[in-house]
Amino acid sequence: MEKQHFKLPFSLTQLQVSNYLGIKQLELSDLPADASWIFLTGENGFGKTSILKAIAKGLVGDEDFVEPLPAKTKLSVHGYKWGQPCFYEARSKKLAPQPFQMAGYGAARFRLSSMEEIDLSQTKINKKTYSLFYDDGLLLHIERILKDAERDDLPLFNRLKTIFLQLIPHLADIKSEVIAKKRRICYYEKSEDGKVYPPVLLHELAAGYRGILTTIGDMVQRLSEHPDNSLDDLQGIVLIDEFDAHLHPKYQYELPRLLSQVFPKIQFIVTIHSPIPLLSLPFSVKSVVLTVSRSVEKGIFIQNKEIPWRRLHPNALLTSPIFGLDTMFAPDTSPDDFIANDDYSEIERMEQIKIRLKSLKAKGLIQ
Repeated sequence: MEKQHFKLPFSLTQLQVSNYLGIKQLELSDLPADASWIFLTGENGFGKTSILKAIAKGLVGDEDFVEPLPAKTKLSVHGYKWGQPCFYEARSKKLAPQPFQMAGYGAARFRLSSMEEIDLSQTKINKKTYSLFYDDGLLLHIERILKDAERDDLPLFNRLKTIFLQLIPHLADIKSEVIAKKRRICYYEKSEDGKVYPPVLLHELAAGYRGILTTIGDMVQRLSEHPDNSLDDLQGIVLIDEFDAHLHPKYQYELPRLLSQVFPKIQFIVTIHSPIPLLSLPFSVKSVVLTVSRSVEKGIFIQNKEIPWRRLHPNALLTSPIFGLDTMFAPDTSPDDFIANDDYSEIERMEQIKIRLKSLKAKGLIQ
């Protein structure tokens, strides 16, 4: 009996687009149904965000408050929804009959909604795709759900805290505390040696950490709204533009792996400018890299080149067609001007050996 390959409950497998945001004619087909990550790479202005917006329209359709599809646009998606094959052809000013479970985020991911009660049905805050199209998109306030959970549902508060501590290893704890007679959510960071710093508030955290907390907080709220979804088994598709923005290389490296560990049933479709997010994912996590390009004749298109990116070192990745650097060296240098070792710890070890040899020679113990 043929072995059945695992399919994510929600996944994109095909996309067809014509006449949309610089896309003249684009077809993505045969995307693996079990691809946990789809990375879009390409230079600024080449159309990565346009493709992400097209995917969002295909998964959800035209939402109120969001730029409608032009009448001349043709856009359709194939994929899996709750594990079943599905097809949707997007139409101007029409929502998908049963939209995919999804959340979408543009490059600006710091603006939060009010802490007060909001009628989500009457505001752009509740639109899944708004943030992808406009920089003034508001994310559902993470501290509202944390405060409500700490007051009414302590297991939920602890589960959310566990998720955030897993995704941000430099956080030691998250606590609800009274400060100046107001209940606030406090974040405790820790040093490399495990020592805990004094608590800070959300707006005092580094931009990278704050962006993760606000984005994942919004994602968790949106995806868990569906009665068949739960925080312990979150399922859906998440689109993120400029995934690596504001992140130190260490965290660019760690975050995709951590997200796949915490949310194994979510498909992430993201745009990146750095090779580092590609490096930490184990081979067991199915991932696809699509390189976006653009020309006057073709418009926005995907370069279909088979590149063994999982086997490449960072420098090879940067000079491959995936990222397109012609050289890794400044114009007035050559490869001979640089140390060849790939690992800095090896360089340090060699320097220690040189120092030791010099000392032994000075003592006349060796020639």
